Order: sequence, then structure tokens, then C-alpha cells
Amino acid sequence: MNKSSIGAYRVLHPSATMAVALMATTCAGLYSNAVRAQDSATAVSASASGGTSHGHHAQSATSTTPARTVPQAEATPVATAPTAAAPAQGAGTTVASPKSKMEEIYVRAQRRLLREKDSPSAATVLGEDHIRQAGITGSIVSILRDAPSVNVYSQGIGNNEPVMSIRGARGSEVASTLDGVPMQDLLNGGSGGYLNSIIGGRFNLDQISGVTIMPGVAYPASTTFGTIGGTIDYHSLRPAQKRQIDIFGSLGSYGTYNEGFQFDSGKLNGWMGEGINAPRLMIKYSNMQTRGYIDHTPARYNNMEFAFDKPYDDGMSLFQLTALYNTGSGKFVAEPLPIAYLNEYGKYANYDPSQAFSSENNDYFTLILKNDKYINDYITAGVTGFYEFSDSTMESYANPAAFAPNGGSGAYDPPGTSIFAQNPAGFGEQGLYGYGNLFYDPQVYTYDGASRFPAGSAACPSSVANMWSAAGQASPCGYNAQLSYTRTDTYGIRPRLTITPPTVWGIQQTIKVGALIAKETGNSSPTYAWGTSNIPRTSSNLISGYDGGPQRVMYQGYFQDKIDLFKNTLHITPGFVVEGTQSSLTGSKIYGGTVPAGLASSAYCQQYGCGTGAYSAHKWDREWLPFINVTYDLDKVLPAAKGLSLYGSWGNSALYAPTSDFSPEVMGSVPNASIVHMAEGGIKYNRSNLTVSIDYFYQKIDRDFGMFNYQSGPDAGMSIYTNAGQRAMKGEEMSVVYQVEGSKNR
Repeated sequence: MNKSSIGAYRVLHPSATMAVALMATTCAGLYSNAVRAQDSATAVSASASGGTSHGHHAQSATSTTPARTVPQAEATPVATAPTAAAPAQGAGTTVASPKSKMEEIYVRAQRRLLREKDSPSAATVLGEDHIRQAGITGSIVSILRDAPSVNVYSQGIGNNEPVMSIRGARGSEVASTLDGVPMQDLLNGGSGGYLNSIIGGRFNLDQISGVTIMPGVAYPASTTFGTIGGTIDYHSLRPAQKRQIDIFGSLGSYGTYNEGFQFDSGKLNGWMGEGINAPRLMIKYSNMQTRGYIDHTPARYNNMEFAFDKPYDDGMSLFQLTALYNTGSGKFVAEPLPIAYLNEYGKYANYDPSQAFSSENNDYFTLILKNDKYINDYITAGVTGFYEFSDSTMESYANPAAFAPNGGSGAYDPPGTSIFAQNPAGFGEQGLYGYGNLFYDPQVYTYDGASRFPAGSAACPSSVANMWSAAGQASPCGYNAQLSYTRTDTYGIRPRLTITPPTVWGIQQTIKVGALIAKETGNSSPTYAWGTSNIPRTSSNLISGYDGGPQRVMYQGYFQDKIDLFKNTLHITPGFVVEGTQSSLTGSKIYGGTVPAGLASSAYCQQYGCGTGAYSAHKWDREWLPFINVTYDLDKVLPAAKGLSLYGSWGNSALYAPTSDFSPEVMGSVPNASIVHMAEGGIKYNRSNLTVSIDYFYQKIDRDFGMFNYQSGPDAGMSIYTNAGQRAMKGEEMSVVYQVEGSKNR
């Protein structure tokens, strides 16, 4: 949410785009935001949504022409054909020149890629020009706002985790990919667990070359795991054809600055290949720091990408390596502040860190190895292997004076309001820890905040302790600070095969089959309590997350057949996805688990009771998800309607319960997958520099998740999860993109 920028010393490409995006449904009325100009682009956007989904506020938009059909590495053979002299020819022998050979290869590649291209749908494609116009101070949110299906924002300045909805479905219900590799958390959806990985992200705006937003249900070959809202497919930034170095930077208000460099090697002619087969590499680094426009929310981001492309088979095949390492650290607002507080101190006010703060320190690493092999004019085989990890450390602190008994106003809040902090004292649970209390375990959870930070100590003023004692409640001292550490590791493989059989009776087919197998493991998110900031991570102040953790293995196979009929005017694309998951949670010290017999018979447990023990839960899910798209191009019937297509799609997709639902405190079993049934139809016009898209959609979600929590009685604290819910979203979407001036290839 970059509010202003004072200047930049990088020259941007002077292309200009005008775009209009509109989304409307039946409930929430019409909203509009101020129109803004950015770089040389002008945009207008308005939207509204309804049915039973959330309203979509209008977003300022810039846009660009759809991303190139032909991948960069495969689109360049003609311009880079080798010019070496042809070998001596014998009498009567005819050998094609290198130039004609390259032209033949190029034509074959173009023909194959055009056949592989999916038929029109409600997808929105935002390309390199669009990213360029967002500027070097932009973020992922800057471009997602311009899709008519998306409502998105993020907190603060920088590449923070987007909070979004697509057609009313929450961000945790939306899938995201980078070059076909799942980027969302497979365990819990979105960026992971509650308030996890808020600062920074797995990739930044300056590490991508484009994005395709596919609302609802994507084509089977483009789908990924766990979504009922849609799929956002990002495309990584690749090495340029020419050798160059780009040094860039920007200065902005609120102490914001960004600097970095990008080095492209161009073609490295040598032992690995010459000309079109020559490898290329790119190294890019950027650093951004900001004071934050919200008080006391400084942040710093470091982003690094290494990309390597190696074409072979005369450019018909391509190997790619992508490595991303990003970090983000800073303070943020974990919960909305009371309106009375903002009215008194200002709309960008926030607690001083000596009063309260939440902070994160996050690391993200992604490695993708991708190879697409040209077998012949009818078969292309590919495989992608990937590994990702994320480390997230979150700290939450509030001064003991910030709390008051019975939810009253503390020392830093206006009357009638109270602070909320992400720690035991913030939840009012300080009385559940320590010797003789519910969450105490004499073997591992032995921390006692009251004895570690007694009344009258530097971190627990007597006035605070006495106030709580007089109310007959446990003091927040020693439980007013918390640190949690979450680690996830994801690895997998995605094989695929594209078959383009010869044309028979004027009928063309493009068959895509493939699979995705991935596994994500997480730690138990060990959590530590303390009475001051700078919380130590030792066994003596551990209060949960002793060992174990969740894991999920997902298996997916897909089939898709695009059938082109009637001189390539009618396109029918049936397909399906079959997927399954194996999810589990294990641990030896989970509250509500089975207490070991030896511990249960101890004197402590006999007197006070023990509640932590071993727990293990496993669940299998399997779903069959059909899909079909029908598209008719009008240009053969009405030459004046060239570029105009009518389309309709119907399909299913599934969202699986997060592994955080596995708990001894859940009565019964974890819910089954929720299923979305999507139907959409629309008109798409794509000609020269103008693209117009209008569609209507209807999405019904069956077996939606629901829960009930017992607040009293013998089952107090227990929950019931069900699949008894239903949701429906419907509406109209419209987007208009006009490219004033074409872009130049990198």
C-alpha cells in the first residue's frame, strides 16, 4: 500500500495502456475509487459484488495486452538464426540453408504452441508491460487489483502477504502457482496458519514477468491443489536475450527507499551451446526499507533471484532453473485497533513498541528445475521438480500495564476499549499456565511466569500485580510476551505430456495429461512465553509445540483434450482431475492427547491432573473433478466479427480441510473436502491492441465447512466440525484493455 513516491531514477518503457474493468452482481451496490495515473498508464476501474459473497470495491487499474503466446526462449529463433556457412555440397544434392531451417523450426513451434493454447475463458492475463507500469515501488497487490474478479489489499508498504478474495472466495481458498509449482501453503491454504508469513513473500513483483488470474475453476492442465475460488498463475522473470546490467532505485515518503541490480548474461556461446542453443542466465537483487505509514511499523525486504535457461534441440526444447531467496522482517498491526483509539490519536496511529507490538522475521526459499523436451511434432514431454521452505518467527509483546482485569481499559487505551495482543495475556489465558494449572506439564511445559516475573520486579510493577490480585485474577506478568516459530518444507514433482495428433477429417486435437505429487511437512510451531521483548527460545519457557507436527501428501492426475472442429471455429475441451490427499498430525505433548500411564500415576498428576499427551490423526481424501469448455469463434461466419468468440465453461474443484483442524479437542472427524460447482459464459474480443471480455458466473459450494464450539457444560472447549454449509456467488464481470503503444521485446 504505497501511498506516495517522491522520485525514481530508473527509466521505464514509455508504453501506455488504458483499461476499464467492471464487475457487478446483485447485492452490494456500486463502489468507485479515485482514478489515478501511474507512470504513463491511465486506468479506470469499478466493481460491485453480491449474491452471498462479499462486495468487491473498485480498484484503480492499469493493464496491458495479454502475455505472449510463444515463450521467450522459443519465440526468438528467426531473429537469432545462425549464419555459419553451409558445408560443401555434392552435385545434385540439395541442403536447406541454416536460415530456412530456422524458419521451418520457428513455424513448427508456432503451430504447436497455437494448438496447445487454451480456448477463451474468464481468465485475466497481465503481462510484462503491466508489471513495468506498476513501477519498482509496486507489489504483487499492485497488479492483482486490476483483475475484475479480485478484491485485494495488503498492510503497509512493501511485498506483504496479500489479503484477497476472488469472486467472494477468501484468499485461503485460492490457489497460487509459479511456473506451475504450488506456492500456497498445502497444509492450511493461503500463506499458512493464522498470522503466519505476513511480512515478505515467496516471490516479489520484480521477480515475475506476468500473471494469469483464473477465477472459479481453471482448465485441468492449469489447475493446482486445494481451491474453490480460483488459481493465480505467476510466471517467473527469465534471462534476457542481450547482455545488460540494470541498476535501479527509488525514494519515497515515510522513509521508503529501494535499490538493486539485475544482470543478464545474454547468450553464452560456448561448450554448452551456440546461437539459439546458447544458455542464458540472470541474477537479480533488490533491497527495500521503509518506516511505514502506520506508526511504528518499520520493515525491510531482501529479494534475490537466479535464473538459468538452456535451450536445446534447435530451440525446440528448454531446460530452466529458478532459485529465489527472499527475506522480510518488520513490525505490523496484528489486529485492528479500537476506533476510539484511532479517533483520538489519528487514523495511522499505533501503539509505541514500549506499549505493544507484533513483529515477524521470515525467510523464503524456492528452487524449481523445469525441462520441456520436444520429442517430435506430435509429442512434447516435460517434468518439473521443486523444493520450497519457509521460516517464520513471530513475536508479540504488550506491557503488563496495557491489560486490566475483566477486559477493562488498560493504561494506553481510551475508556471503554481494551488492547488485544497475540499472547496468553492478550487472550486472558495467563491463569491456565504455571504450576498446578491446566496447561502445565511436569515433564516439558514447566514454565511459570508468576515465579519468573514476580510482583515488584522490573517487568512486573507492584501496582499492576496488586490491581490483578485485588480482582482475584492471575497477573499478566510473565505471559505478556510470546514468540512462535513455524517451519515448512515442500517438495514435489510435476510430469506432463502434450500430444498433438495429425489432423483427421479436419479435426484437430491437443491432449494434455499429467500429474502433480507434492508433500509438505511442518513443525509443531514451538511457542515460548516471557515477560519482556527479546524472548529467549529455551526449553524452560516453552509452553506448547514440544515435538511432532502436521504433514500432507497430495496426489493429482489430470486429462484434457482440446478438440477443434469446423475449420477451427468450434473448440470443445473436456477434461477431469483426480486428486487425493493423505493428511496427518502427530505429537507426544498435545493438549487433550493420551497421557502416558507413568505420568498419569505421578503425584503431580494425581493431585492437579495432567492434560497433555500423545495424539495422532490421519485422514484420506479423494475427489473426481470434471470440467468442460465450449468456445465458438465467429470470424468464419461473420468476417466483420474477427477476433470475437463466445464461450462457456462448467467444472468442479475441491478445497480440503486445513491440518490445523486436526485436534483432540475436535469431536468426531475432520470435515471432507468442500466442492465448488462453477458455470460461466461470456464473450471475448481480442484483436490487435484491444481486448474486451464480458462474462456471467455462478458458483455454488457444497459441503462447506462449518463449526460449533461449546462454551459451557461438560463439553466446554470442545468443537464440532461439519460439512453442513453451502455458499453461492454469482455476478457479471467486464474488462476492457486498450494498448496505446506496443511494447518492445527484452
